[in-house]
Formats: sequence, structure tokens, C-alpha cells
Amino acid sequence: MVVSKLLPQTRTERVLAVATLADSIGTGLYTTAGMLFFTHVVGLSAVEVGLGMALAGIAGFLAPIPLGHLADRLGARDVAMALAGVQAILMAGFALVQSFSGFLVVVALFCAAERGTWTARSAMVAGLLPGSSRVRAQAYMRSVFNAGVSVGALLTGAALVSDSAGLYVALMLGNAASFALYAVIVGLLPRVPPIPRVGSATARTLPVLRDLPYLSVGLLNGILSIHHSVLLIGLPLWLSEHTEVPRVVLSWLFLLNTAMAVLFQVRASRGSDTVRGAARALGTSAIATGGACLLFAPAAHVSALLAACLLAAGTVALTLGELLQSAGCWGLSFGLTKGGAHGSYQGGFSLGDALRDTLGPILVVSLAISHGVVGWLILGGMFVVAGALVAPAARWAQAHHQPDAVASADDRVLATAHAG
Repeated sequence: MVVSKLLPQTRTERVLAVATLADSIGTGLYTTAGMLFFTHVVGLSAVEVGLGMALAGIAGFLAPIPLGHLADRLGARDVAMALAGVQAILMAGFALVQSFSGFLVVVALFCAAERGTWTARSAMVAGLLPGSSRVRAQAYMRSVFNAGVSVGALLTGAALVSDSAGLYVALMLGNAASFALYAVIVGLLPRVPPIPRVGSATARTLPVLRDLPYLSVGLLNGILSIHHSVLLIGLPLWLSEHTEVPRVVLSWLFLLNTAMAVLFQVRASRGSDTVRGAARALGTSAIATGGACLLFAPAAHVSALLAACLLAAGTVALTLGELLQSAGCWGLSFGLTKGGAHGSYQGGFSLGDALRDTLGPILVVSLAISHGVVGWLILGGMFVVAGALVAPAARWAQAHHQPDAVASADDRVLATAHAG
């Protein structure tokens, strides 16, 4: 009975889960082999790849709000399908790239489509499911996504061992096929109707840009999501350069993180389907992530065995923070949306992700890695302070436009649109 509650409850949720699995396996192929494809097959240097991806991040920063607005105007499901098709074409296009300039064009377009896709997908979930089910559905899809990425990473083994250019190209085309398959599967879902046009043309365009309380919550969430940089940058550098722990332990810590994300994301999302519960989840996430920083800090000054134990405990705390942050993010981004404009509002909330991607690596390296224990303490304190600000910011946003009433209206429209 308990297990059944953790599984998709409706046909819509099951279709979304299958589509997510198809997409995530392709993502695992690309994440594991993409860098090697660009350097070994295309012939780019690591510096060129890094520079190209950094410049492409600008396109990713600019894309979510207008593409989210397009999802509101045309229907979120249709836009999500179209953007998945664009991603499929661009991913296949990487196989034709022969220069840095060509790589830069394709990766910039792909990054813009990718960020817009996640916005449209969230808006699609809001349009297909009632408010009480959205967070759980997102949590389940996140669990499925993590599992699929792991499967995709395992499937790259043959290419990595053989170092074959043909196999690297096949992996990129496999990821392209996964986007196309996602679009086909999502096409089985009901169409999400566009939101009604109300007010003046100016008021209709991008209302989220004038909703400062909502944007402030998104930016605070972006700060709390810097746990990604702590895991992917801070932990590897700290373990390998500042502790006596064997480097192989790092793979075990990543496996621990992945296993917890797959098994416990749905459980961690419970209670985050209300604004108050979601704000509480983000506040608790900040404490867990800050605690992880406190556990990582002394690992450089103790024996290898004790350091490994501290790093393992810190990884557990960091993963708990990750799970709660994700749940709180979904609850607040959905629950504080005004007027049912989930596309543009999800795009506005994602500005916090841009903040994370821009500042996260810099903060982790300049504080924790460069200044050791003191830096870890400062970083942990930053998480705790940001978490303490979430609840008042959420109350400010609630008072600004009464999101609970809006959510109820969304559910009534949804029930009418899909009746029968």
C-alpha cells in the first residue's frame, strides 16, 4: 500500500514517466560521452568546448521566459513537443559540426531550446494535473530521470572502452532519438489549452517580470540549488586535493547520491503541494545543505577513514537538501503562479537556475576550495541565511496575488477542459 502511493496514480502521470525515462536515457548517453565526442571526434580543445558552453549559457538565460510565454499562448504540450523536436534536430546536427564556430551556433541554439523545454514541460504538468498532484508528479519524474541517466551512462561503456568515433556519433544520435521519442510519447497526452488573453497587450506579454515577490522566491531557490555545484565541483576537488581519501571513494559517494535521489525523491516531496509546506521544505533544505558543508570542512584535517566517514555523512545531508530543495521549488513555482500563466512564470522562476549556474561554481571554488574550513563555514552560512528568507518571501508573494485562489481556479478550468 505504501509502495503504491509512490507510483504514478493516473494515466497522465504514467505517460509522463515513460516519456521522461526515454529522454533521460539519452541524456545519460550525452552527459557521459558528450565531452569526449567534441574533443575526440569534432577535434575541439577542452578550452573551446568550455568556452562554447559558457557562451551558450547566455542563450539559456534569455530563452525560458519568452518560450514559456509561447507555451501559455499556444498550449504547453504542443510547445514541449515542438522544442523536443528542435532538440532532436540540433543534437543530430552536432554530428555535422567541424569547427568551433559551427559548434558555438549549434550549442547556443540547443541550450536555448533545452532551457525552454524544461519551462514548457513544467507548464504542461500544471496544465494536465490538479494542484494537489503536480509536486508528486514532478518528484516521480525526477526519480525516473535520475534512474534513466544512470542507465544511459552504463550504456556508454563500449564507446568509452573502444574510443571509436563511430560509436561516439551513435551515442549522440541516440540522444537525438530520445528527444524525438519523448515528443511522440507526450503526443499521447491531452492538449493543454492556451490560457485566456486578458487585459492590455502590455499586461499580457510578460507579467512575471513585474512580479518582484515571485522573482525573489525564484532567486532564493537559485541560491539554495547551488548544492549542485557543491556536489559536482566542491566534493570532487575537496576529496582529491585536500584529503587523504582514495579517489575511488568519489564514485561511491556519487552512487550514494544517485540511489537516494531515485529512492526518496517522491517521499521527500510530501507536504510540498502547498505554499507553506513548500517554503518549509526549502527552509529545511537549507539546514541540511549547510550541515553538509559543516561535515565536509574538517575532512582535510583528519585520517583517511574518518574523512571518508565525514564525506559520506555530508553526502547524505547534501542529498537530503537536494531532495527537499527540488520539492520546495516545485511547490512554490506552481503555487505562487498568478493568473494561470504557468509557462511565463516557470520561465521567471528559472532565473534562479541561471543564478545558480553562474555563481555556483565561482562561490564553491573561491570559498570552500580556496579558503578551506573557513570557506566551507561561510558557504554553509549562506545556505542557512537564504533558507531563512524563503518563508517571508513566500508570504510576500502570497499576499501579492492570493495564489491559493488562483490554484483553485486552475483546477476548475482543468476539470472542465478534461471532463469526460
